[in-house]
Amino acid sequence: MKDKLKLILYNFDSIITGFAMLAMTAVVLLNVFFRYFANDPLVWSEEVSTTFFVWSIFAGGEVCFRKHAHLGVDFLVKLLPPKPRAVFRCFVDLLVILIIGTLAVLSVIYMWNSRMNLSRVMQVTVLWNTVPVAVSFVISLVWAVLFFFRDLKSIGTAGTEEQGREVES
Repeated sequence: MKDKLKLILYNFDSIITGFAMLAMTAVVLLNVFFRYFANDPLVWSEEVSTTFFVWSIFAGGEVCFRKHAHLGVDFLVKLLPPKPRAVFRCFVDLLVILIIGTLAVLSVIYMWNSRMNLSRVMQVTVLWNTVPVAVSFVISLVWAVLFFFRDLKSIGTAGTEEQGREVES
């Protein structure tokens, strides 16, 4: 039971992404039905589907960051010897921390400043659209720091895995 809860918590961002995509699709299809078959479009569907879209994009972006699934061009980095490659990865990690840290701070400020704004149709707070942006960047920042410390630790062991592989072949 404890392992299952741990798995759910670890993949909570993936669950949110999947739910948001399903909900967005359902709202859009529901609106299509009401617009074309009932001739009475749902006026709130655009705001709701946009909110689910924002949640799916930013939660999904954080999932991709955590799993290193974003596109990257690393063929030149792979040509480096193990130790310089590990040092370069730490440098890139610091650069990523700087960029994501800046985006995290700015998105939290944006979220805070937009807390009193209301949406046009439903007249609910736009926090529903700004919270996932801030949360995504803050969680990505935590992962970036963890990646940096992992890569920093790997500088000391860089080359030992490759030496072991050379002996085996």
